[in-house]
Formats: sequence, C-alpha cells, structure tokens
Amino acid sequence: MKKLHALIILLVVLVIALVLNYYTIPVGVPASNETIKIGFTAPLSGAAAGTGLSSKQGFELANELFPDVNGKKIEVFYGDDKADPALALTAVKKFVEVQNFKLIVSAFSGPTLALIPYSNEKEFLLTSPLSATPKLSGAGKHFFRVSSSSERMAQMTAKVALDAGFTTVAVLYEMNDYPIGWAESFKKDFEEIGGQVILEEQYGSKDTDMRAQLSRLDATDANAIVIISLTAPTASLVLKQAKELGIKKQIIGNETFGLKSVLSLTDLSEGAIVSQYDYNQQDPKTAEFLVAYRKEFTQGESELYSALGYDLYMIMREAISVCGENPVCITAYVKQKPSFVGVSGEYKINSLGDAERNLALSVISNGKTIPYK
Repeated sequence: MKKLHALIILLVVLVIALVLNYYTIPVGVPASNETIKIGFTAPLSGAAAGTGLSSKQGFELANELFPDVNGKKIEVFYGDDKADPALALTAVKKFVEVQNFKLIVSAFSGPTLALIPYSNEKEFLLTSPLSATPKLSGAGKHFFRVSSSSERMAQMTAKVALDAGFTTVAVLYEMNDYPIGWAESFKKDFEEIGGQVILEEQYGSKDTDMRAQLSRLDATDANAIVIISLTAPTASLVLKQAKELGIKKQIIGNETFGLKSVLSLTDLSEGAIVSQYDYNQQDPKTAEFLVAYRKEFTQGESELYSALGYDLYMIMREAISVCGENPVCITAYVKQKPSFVGVSGEYKINSLGDAERNLALSVISNGKTIPYK
C-alpha cells in the first residue's frame, strides 16, 4: 500500500513539474536546440547541373540572409539527384525516414513527379522552384511550385508568337517530361487560336546528331522553328547543328535558350527568340537581390532560376511563420494568398499548386536578351 501511495505521489510531482515547465517557456521562443530542417534535391552534377545549381544558390542565399523564423534556425541539407528520379527518391527517403524531415524541395520535373506518390503516402510538404511539367498540376496533396506549368507557358508563348506574326511553325522537342508537356500544350493552344504546326520532330536527351530532324523542319513552309530543350548542352548542340545546316528560319526557344552558356554562344544564338518569365531586373527588390547574388556566386546558368530558388525559400519561410512545419497548413496558406511579390516578379499560387506568371518574348543580342518588338 505504501508503495502505491509513493507511486501516486511521484506521478503527481512529475505532472506538476511538466505543467510548470510548459508554462514557464515564453510563447514563440523555442528551446535553443530546436531547428527547422529542409531537404533540397537537385541536379548538381551532370548535364543539368548549371540549372540545378542556380536554383540551389538562390535558395542558399535566402537562407543565409534569413536563417531563422519565429526564433528557430532553418537548416537546409542538399542532395545531388543528377536529374534522375531514382536518385531523387533515394535521397528524399533518407531525408524523410532517417532524418525525419517534413519539408522537401525538388528542383526538376522528372524527379518531382516521381516523388509525388511518396509525398502523398508519407504526408510531407513537397515544393519546387523549377518543375514545370503539367502532370504536376493538382497531383500532390501537399505540393506547390513557384514555377508555372509548362501548359501555361506554352499557351502564352503560342499567343505572343502568333501576335508577332508567326502563323506557321515547325516544332523540335526533347523527349523528357518537361519538354514533352510544353510541346503538346503549345501545339494544342497554337492551333486553337489560328496558328498551324506543320511538322513535329523529337530527339533523345543523349542524342548527339539532330541534323536529320532539323533538315526536315527546315524543308517546310513554316515561318519559324520552335525548339524546346531541357538543358543548356542540348540547346547549344541544336543551335550549332542548325547553323552548320545553314538554316535561316527564325528560331523560337523555350527558357532554356536564355541560360548563360547558350547566350554566350553569340555566333550561334544571335537573333534567336526566347520565351521566358517576364522578369524585370530593374525592379528595386530584384536589383538588390542581384547585387547580393553576384557578390557571392559566379557559377550557375541563370539568375532568373536563382531568383526562383530565392523566392521559394521566402514563401516557405513566410508560411512556416504561420503554420510551423504542418504541410496541410503550409499548402493551404500559400494557395489562399492573393499574390506574392518576390525577386522573380509577382505571382500567385493557384488551387492546383501552380504559380501563375506572365511571360514575354525576348531576342538574343550580343549575348544578352532584350525585349522582342
């Protein structure tokens, strides 16, 4: 009986101690060892490394400038998936099952698409700075991206291309989730508004000779050739072979043609038209970001992609300040907000988890893109 009384007294003391401990911790000030951990997977080596590195650098810069939220330190852990869905899944399983992360970032479409079922099963937040395949729209329970669906990008490109007088086009695209979705959407939208796609050709990501496809496209009566590439190396190779063939038709490229290594090929890329986000580098917030970014980083393919990485971190941090690490709350928060104004421009996350952004046509001139008129 005495043992029972002693046990009861001990339990009461423990409960009182726990209650006192709870109420003496200031609200909003967590213990010093509490951190928020984010897993970030992207291609940091291989053909797509320049693009993946750009998004990582922007995310990294934002984390350096704003390293905490509500008194909690934000730690980011990076993994190299080489744009391979299997490698991305392996990295994220370690983040989630071994390290217990609740917040995951995946840069590219293929890996992100492969992660959606796992994210739905394990109930963690999945976000992306660059993924654009339309297959991701509405696919994840706790997913959003700060990039637009390529369906929207293609739709807007179709309109501005037709408005610019290109009524007939031929299309060449890379066989990968993002370019395929872009090409399918472009053909549908372009023809719905009165344009005509005369011929479509494809090439594999590991192909090294696209001359036959380019020759067939050039032999058509198309006003322009629309080229959709996943990475800078493939875009550069297509431009090189188009020049070797003496192709004079106007080339319209997706945003990959606005990457640094493509722009630098002035003898090949000069005069090509690029479809990309309407991105104002003169905006004060953007200009401030670019100063900080250029001071710290010299590598990377795209300052725009770095801006997207930066904005993804900032929108996640804002949502975490309200929701903590609750993926349901974070997803609901970003979808209900009327708009976000970031260093990559103004955008809204819609009910499908896609960013709604404006696009513009630019032309490559002396290694830079200038507005197309």
